[in-house]
Amino acid sequence: VEKHAFDSAWDSAILPFYGKQQMIVDTGAEIFFRKLVYLFIVVLLSIMGLFQYYVKFESEAGELKWQNQFLKKLGLREKERKAVLTGQMKIFAVLPLIIGTCGGILFGGLSVKARLYDAAALRSFLLTGAVVYLIYIGIWIIWYLWIKKLIWRQAEWEK
Repeated sequence: VEKHAFDSAWDSAILPFYGKQQMIVDTGAEIFFRKLVYLFIVVLLSIMGLFQYYVKFESEAGELKWQNQFLKKLGLREKERKAVLTGQMKIFAVLPLIIGTCGGILFGGLSVKARLYDAAALRSFLLTGAVVYLIYIGIWIIWYLWIKKLIWRQAEWEK
């Protein structure tokens, strides 16, 4: 900075030149922190989505209980009632996943085209995307199965 003070006097945006090694370290740290921020955003949005799905279930719980009693009085067996009640919540899990998957594939394809990936980078991009997506889908499937159990427990619960 002292060596290039004259350059900085003309324009404060002019920064002194750092050596190649320092630039490699800085770039590596910047990439790491950018990935960390993206991971935090994905985790935060996932938690918000799971919470929103739970709130949707809680808001429908009274209606589901009434429907269960109605279907029981109509003579439907437990298995059929379970399928009807839990099937109503499936659309709220499946539809966003389908829309998100289509949007993700489109965005991924456009990213690959814009960045002109070579074969190795493309393989790495697809492998990382597939792992992240499978983890995400797994979390949603577990959450959906848990909500299904909650729906049935709450529908069968007598006060």
